[in-house]
Amino acid sequence: MQKAAAFDETTTAFKVIKELSALRKTNEAVAYGTTSILYSTDNVLGYQRQFYDKQVIVAINRQPDLSYTVPAINTTLPTGTYSDVLGGLLGGASNPVTSVSGQNKISSFTLSGGEVNVWSYNPSLRTTVPRIGDVVSTSGRPGNTVNIYGTGLGGSATVKFGTVAATVVSNNDTFIEAVVPAVAAGASGITVTKGTNVSNSFTYEVLSGDQVQAIFKVNATTAVGQNIHIVGSIPELGSWDPAKSTEAMLNPNYPVWFLPVSVPKGTTFEFKFIKKDSLGNVIWESGTNRSFTSPSSSTGTADTSVFTWS
Repeated sequence: MQKAAAFDETTTAFKVIKELSALRKTNEAVAYGTTSILYSTDNVLGYQRQFYDKQVIVAINRQPDLSYTVPAINTTLPTGTYSDVLGGLLGGASNPVTSVSGQNKISSFTLSGGEVNVWSYNPSLRTTVPRIGDVVSTSGRPGNTVNIYGTGLGGSATVKFGTVAATVVSNNDTFIEAVVPAVAAGASGITVTKGTNVSNSFTYEVLSGDQVQAIFKVNATTAVGQNIHIVGSIPELGSWDPAKSTEAMLNPNYPVWFLPVSVPKGTTFEFKFIKKDSLGNVIWESGTNRSFTSPSSSTGTADTSVFTWS
């Protein structure tokens, strides 16, 4: 795109991407917000991205030749008229938010074939209250650098992992570079404090050492809806908490299951396989805990034997 060859900047696709890119830079709801589905049918989707008071609402008609009428939708947007951020590039238009019996509602609107609306509410969050939007990366060891993104992060901000203060390398209103302090392995909540204002907490997984890969294998039959997981004595395996166990194992050759897992190198730990269903019901293996020693080399990998569920 930056070469001497011709590049057409007049296409609708280019213009739409340009507008959405600008919106992402100015409204943190796009980058950091949580998503809520406001309206959904086979052909129409309305959803919201929200970061504190900031909101972006999108309404899409995926059918190119059919129109659909969307009923009034409850919203937390203030009353007023909201213009389409895309400037009508995909057929979008302005739409009002009104109060009906004390409930603010996006007024009913009709989406023509292929129409897309993007409405933005972008109040200032000011800089006195720190708010974490994202953390990169979300796991590491003490001494690693972590980048924290959000708003209100400038000035005399302090960072804590749980109750332990971290060294702040640099910061501005939207970014902090910090060093993971010496804290125990496992989940640790990152917070940013400015004066008496404390941010939301963001979970960071503190690893228990340099990681290597171990591929766990087990022969186990399951009922419909059940999956096999691994739980064990190290934080990477949930520290014996089934709710923090590994993701579900894979079973292309059922009833044999396998899963590559990052574990600390040169470490002997105990584990068991468990069965979990979509409701969170857990069935543990019987018998004594299994034991495994990971490779001592940072570039090592190891396959377990195919265990049999007991």
